[in-house]
Amino acid sequence: MRVRTPEDSGNADLVEITPDGEVTLKMRPDPSGHRQWFYVELVDVKNQRVVVNIQNAGEASWPLGWEGYQAAVQDGGWPWARADHTSYQDGVLRIEHTATTDRLALATFAAYPITRHQALIACAVASPRVRREVLGRTHDGRPMELLRLGRDDAEAPRVWIFARQHPGEVMAEWFMEGLLARLADPEDETVARLLRQAALRLVPNMNPDGSARGHHRVNAKGVDLNRAWAEPIDAPEVAAVRARMDQEGVAIALDIHGDEEVPFTFLISAQGVPRFDAALEAEFAQFRAAWNQLDPLMSLKDGAPPTAPGEGHLGVSTKQLAARFGALAATVEMPYRSAPGEDFGPSHAKSLGESCVEAVLAALAAGRAGAPIAPR
Repeated sequence: MRVRTPEDSGNADLVEITPDGEVTLKMRPDPSGHRQWFYVELVDVKNQRVVVNIQNAGEASWPLGWEGYQAAVQDGGWPWARADHTSYQDGVLRIEHTATTDRLALATFAAYPITRHQALIACAVASPRVRREVLGRTHDGRPMELLRLGRDDAEAPRVWIFARQHPGEVMAEWFMEGLLARLADPEDETVARLLRQAALRLVPNMNPDGSARGHHRVNAKGVDLNRAWAEPIDAPEVAAVRARMDQEGVAIALDIHGDEEVPFTFLISAQGVPRFDAALEAEFAQFRAAWNQLDPLMSLKDGAPPTAPGEGHLGVSTKQLAARFGALAATVEMPYRSAPGEDFGPSHAKSLGESCVEAVLAALAAGRAGAPIAPR
């Protein structure tokens, strides 16, 4: 047996392999000290019962997320699934799985490396509906890619959907994959109606450096992008996207994330900022209810505590965009771990990306179809 950490998005260092074949690993911290993401490959393990212990799981940023959690595994070229058995005790995460091929990958959630991101972009731009732009470059020189669909005229309401500010929240890019696949379907009349009504602006990966480096939360400089929207210092990713938003306007903004502890999908509003008034609160509630009716995976429950008036963190994207534009802005949170009897995986994230089309149409019909909203 050999253990290797992929250069693309991998995270964890080998501590030891015992004589009876048990593997002990340690997660690497981000430059900020955050740790939750792991992604490794075990080679030459066909027909073996693999046992992996992550010895510093108790030092994770959200250790409660390991309670009731099942690790993600990929056996050879098969789709990602859940490990046969995962347990958490005394700060150690123990993963057990019988491999059927020579290669077994283990990760916090089904990995979405930069190579898959590049394939996603290539597949998207093969559609005549998709127009790619590079808004700027990251610290590591990677492109900040914007995909434009639908209208480009100044009167069109701008719908911004962006994902993976926190690179370890890989379910966010699985969401974008589902959304882009549906938007490219020339036979989908609902998509055609959306593209006639709005200008879609998609950023499938806001943090390509952090993704490639195997970070959980931050970019190459150790900055949490979703705390940098007020002043994007050392956050060229946010600076590039926000500058384009200021240029074009924002009517609807969806920021796609994953949640380490809450075992269901939920939305977070822009509550707590001055422009989040009763009308915007009602609009958010209507949007959430419409999405839930379309796709029961989108819960009506609150997964985050309420934010008091005036206490909204303007470094958070949705708070900033609601304050800056009066936009209908929501954070989409998907789970790493599932409720008992459920198994949230890539297919579920992609399904939510697909149903997002009707949810956005419902928001436009409810009053967001007017002129694009410029910043104050």
